[in-house]
Order: sequence, then C-alpha cells, then structure tokens
Amino acid sequence: MPEDKKLSIEKKLKNAVREQITLASQVVMEDFPPFDKSIVTGIDVHYSGSLAVGCATVVEVETLKAIQTVTLNREVQVDYIPGYLYLREGPIVLDLLKLLENTGPVLIDGNGVLHPRRMGLASYAGVVLNIQTIGVAKRIHVGIIGPRVDNYAPIHDDDEVIGMAVWLGKEKPVFVSVGNNITLSTSVRVVKDCAVRGYPEPLRIAHRTAKEIARNTQL
Repeated sequence: MPEDKKLSIEKKLKNAVREQITLASQVVMEDFPPFDKSIVTGIDVHYSGSLAVGCATVVEVETLKAIQTVTLNREVQVDYIPGYLYLREGPIVLDLLKLLENTGPVLIDGNGVLHPRRMGLASYAGVVLNIQTIGVAKRIHVGIIGPRVDNYAPIHDDDEVIGMAVWLGKEKPVFVSVGNNITLSTSVRVVKDCAVRGYPEPLRIAHRTAKEIARNTQL
C-alpha cells in the first residue's frame, strides 16, 4: 500500500475513533418509546462486487408480513474494517431510515453497544437519527459469553453486560445489543417476538430482498 494512502486511512480511523467515543456517550439505554408490538423494521446491506444494496423492511409483528420495503443502491466506497462498519454502511443505513416515517424498533444487521467503543452500526444510526435501534449480529468481536441459562447468556466486558447471546431455535445464537433508546431486556424481547426459524423475520426479509436486487443489478 502506498505510504500516503496508508497515512490517509490511519487519519480517517483516528477521526472515526473520536467520533465513536463522542457518540457513545449519547446512547440512551431506556425504552423510548415503549415497545407496543405493532411494527418492527429490519435493515441489511448486501454486496456484489463493487455494488452495495441496502434494504429496510417494516414488518407487522402480529403477522410477520412486510408492510413497507425501501431499497437503495450504492457503489462501495469504503473497505470493511472490523470495528468501523459504520464508515462502510452508515451512510446507506441512514438514508434508508430517512425514507421511512414509522419504523418501530429498528433491527440492524450489526452491533450496537456490543463494540470495543460501545458504538457499533446500530448505535451509530440510533444516536444520529435519535431513533430506537437494536443490534443483531452473527458474531462478536468483544466480550466474553457467560453461562447459558435457558436460551440466554449475558456477554460481559469486564464487569459490564454489553449484550446477550440469544438462541432462537438454532444451534448458534444471535448476539443482541442495545442500539439506542431501548433497554437490553426489551431488545431481546423484540428480537424474540419477531423471530421465525431461528432468526428475526424483518432481517431475513431485508437480507433476501437486498441479495436478490444485488444479483440482478450491475453498476
């Protein structure tokens, strides 16, 4: 890698760390608004070569049917760097959310405060837009999973609980964490209430839709 490009990336990441630390101090871990079990939104971004396709799907909790879906296509601008997913997916996630008026809690394929600086993609979107978000990840990069009790196991970082491993009927759990404007216990309940076949249905629909569009779209 050329030295000037390396220095540019290092500067960008230093700025990102400062931004994440500042935003992390603004995360609200209270239920605002209370979960009314009406709608939940799922957001996922799928990649095909240099194409990124983002999808946000609003789902009725009672029926688990999609009632609104919005998508956006973008050319990939930033490589994936662990701990800095918001640089890659943050802009498209924010733009998707701005297209929706009513979302309920927003499930985002990524982490919330289950993050080295407590500012994963879900928390980033939640704080910037002041909305209720939940991180739902397939893997974790920080913390230690505690003993499993029934279908739950807390994830600790030192003495702090920063997430929950949740088994939804499959061998492997999903990793749930607060994004913004919600408690961890409510975050887990929301994920459970909209789960089908081991995974939250709003995220499954968003992923499937984004993947199909990416497969049929060329830049």
